[in-house]
Amino acid sequence: FFKMNKTELIRSVYEKLDKKIPLIKIEECLDGILDVMSDGLKRGEEIQLGDFGTFGLSSSIMKSSIKVQNKKK
Repeated sequence: FFKMNKTELIRSVYEKLDKKIPLIKIEECLDGILDVMSDGLKRGEEIQLGDFGTFGLSSSIMKSSIKVQNKKK
């Protein structure tokens, strides 16, 4: 099992693109992508990325999240 943190991912993309795009721009793009994905998941949407994978939340996770949010109000 291989793990990569955000900094390592940004650095890998930077290297993959032959250092043509500044690291800060790659980080901004990654943050934007993760924000869009997170927002979609919070709305209960499923995200499919071609041959990469499908992302979604199980109903039990969503129910637990709703219960915790309701208790905070």
